[in-house]
This record gives sequence, structure tokens and C-alpha cells, in this order.
Amino acid sequence: MERHIVHLRVPAFAVAVERVRDPTLRDRPVAVAAGLSDRALLLQASAEARAEGARPGLTLAAARRLCPCLVVLSPDAELLQRARAALLRLAGSYSPLVEPCGNGRLDIDLTGTARLFGSARDTARRLRMEVATALRLPTRLGLSINRLVSGVAARVAPADGLADVRPGDEAPFLSPLSAFLLPAVRPAPEGRLLADLNLRQVGALVPLSLEQLVLAFHDRGYALYRQARGVDDSPVRPPARRPEIHVEETLAEDSNDDAVLATMLTLLAERAGRRLRAGGLDAGAALIRVRYADDRTSARQLRLAPADGGDAPLVARLRALLPEVVRRRTRVRWLALTLTRLAPADRQRSLFARAGNPGGEAPGSAPLTGALDRIRARHGEMTVARLADFRPNASRGPRVL
Repeated sequence: MERHIVHLRVPAFAVAVERVRDPTLRDRPVAVAAGLSDRALLLQASAEARAEGARPGLTLAAARRLCPCLVVLSPDAELLQRARAALLRLAGSYSPLVEPCGNGRLDIDLTGTARLFGSARDTARRLRMEVATALRLPTRLGLSINRLVSGVAARVAPADGLADVRPGDEAPFLSPLSAFLLPAVRPAPEGRLLADLNLRQVGALVPLSLEQLVLAFHDRGYALYRQARGVDDSPVRPPARRPEIHVEETLAEDSNDDAVLATMLTLLAERAGRRLRAGGLDAGAALIRVRYADDRTSARQLRLAPADGGDAPLVARLRALLPEVVRRRTRVRWLALTLTRLAPADRQRSLFARAGNPGGEAPGSAPLTGALDRIRARHGEMTVARLADFRPNASRGPRVL
């Protein structure tokens, strides 16, 4: 049976979702950044912002120089999660085989659905119209017999349109396109090497043998050989459900000050703790990652016990682990915290203090923690802070913007 794979893509997904919430942002240059400091990096940018040079990967300061009227927003993880879930539910009404690819992108296998919904092309058009009507999100869709070609087709499809690649036309379709559209091509080193060898179009890779590509691109050579010919046998797999909570922040200035890094980690732990409590969850593991000023990274993971409804046990254990993560003298630029192994919380434990847990919350502290959550949600997370995070002689205060 001939396969029919649709790749659905919402351009600048985080920006598109924010425009649904605030329609006044439409037709304005908008970007989403990982923090609001001048050193924070742009994660996504609208077409209007990219037209003025504000592209993902630039620092916020550089983007504002290029586009003075740029509207910068912080990513709303909860809103984005709701939008992803709504998009997944809508696509799931057309096929049981839907695989999220990140940032508002889905692969949908419509093979064998013709008797229910008609041709794959008509189904893709109906899906696009339903997303626009029900979710008010713009989409670009690619349709072909495999995931590779459908993904590339969606990237070159007209705005809010569909690119249909007929069976047998995969290689001719890819041939005139930029080789940088192939998934196997990373900006470095493959992208740089392609430019040095003047292999800028997909068609320029086709005459090269597998041995030549492996010699030049090593382990990526085989993938480039297949992708240049439009070959992809990978199936569409529904995601395994592994929920997690991820928070991150870029420091206003690179720092190797232990107190500054500990305060930043406390801020992230409290932010993650609020999301845990909002979902009625406990975390079984935590992963701390740091990125240094020279772009090298380091990470450590630890197991967690239920937090009894408060942040103190989580903060204490993470701060104790921090010296194991930051072992270099190089200044740190970015920190991230990921909580995994999430499970429904048994809040009855919060009535008692656990023996042997000096960092635990005192009995009855859950109301205080809930009050702090409400204050920070209404007035900002820096409204209330732990006394231990402020030192009288800290001229370079650990404030993060």
C-alpha cells in the first residue's frame, strides 16, 4: 500500500500562539527569547522580525539594534503545552499515527484513511482549514510518501498552504532546493563543509558516490546519500508519554560566583516547584545543566524524594549538587533544570515531618508555600525571595533580568 505522510508545520510556533492570545501582536515584529537580558538568545521570530534581520540565535541586544520596534516575549511553557496538546488532539482525529517533532510540527500518517476521509490531499487541506478555524494557527503542510520529503515540502510550501509531492517525484523535487534543508545538514560542520565544496543544492550531492560522501562527511555521509535521493523508510511513531518540567535562564552577565549561581539555581527550583504543585505532581529525578562562556556544557542528575509540598528540600539538594556540576573556573552563561519521573503527589505526607530530612519543610508549611506561589504569580517571582539569597556585601547582587 502506498504511504501518505503529511508534515504539518506552524511557523514560529511560540509567536503564533502568543498572537492567538493577543491579536494586537499580528503584523508586528515579535520574537520569543530565553530571558529578557541583553545576552539572552532569540528562540523564535515572526516573519516581520526576520525581514528586518532579527533572526533566531541572535542576542536580544543585537536583535533590537536591527529591529528597534521588536516586541520581545518570554516563552509561556504552560500555554505552549496546551497549544501542542490541542494540535495533537485535532491531528489525532484524522489518524492514530501522529508523531510530534517539536516546535509546532507534526508527522501524520494518512495511509489507509482514504475510505474514511477521501484522498490524502483533500484530508490535508481539511486539516489545515480546521487548524485555522479551531485554533487560529497558520500552518504549512507537506505531503509525500515519506517523512523526509514531506518535512522539506512543508518548509518550502507557500504561506498557509500545501506542497504536494507526487510519488516518484521525490528526487526531482529536492534537486533544485538548498542542501541546507536536508535534516542531516547541521550548520557546523556539514553546512560549512558544503559551502566550502560549493555543494549548495541537493542535486549537487546526487552524482557523488556513497564512498565519497562518507569520506567527506564521515558518519553523516550515509544519511546525506539517502536524503539527497528522497529516500526515507522511517515510520511515524506516536510519542511515548514521558512528561517533564524544564526551566532555564541566561545570566545577565557571565559569572563563576558561587552565590550568584546558587541563587539562580534556587530561582529555577522554585519556578519548577510551582509548576509541580500546580499539576499536583512529585518529581523522582532532577537534571542540572550549565553552559559556560566558551559554549562547553556540563550536567549532573540526582534522584529526588517527595518534597512535602514545599521548595526547601528540592532547593537544598540541588544546591548541594551544584559544585559537582560547575567544576571549571570558566564563567557560566546559562543554567537549566529538568524534573523527570513525574507522578501524582501524595499530599497526605505533608501533615508530618520526615525523619532524617533536615532540609524538609516544617509541618503545616504547605499553606505558606501556596501563599508564596500566589504572590509570585500575581506580582512576579522576584517579589519574594529567600533571605539566604541576599548577602549584605554583595555589590554584584544575584539579580537576574
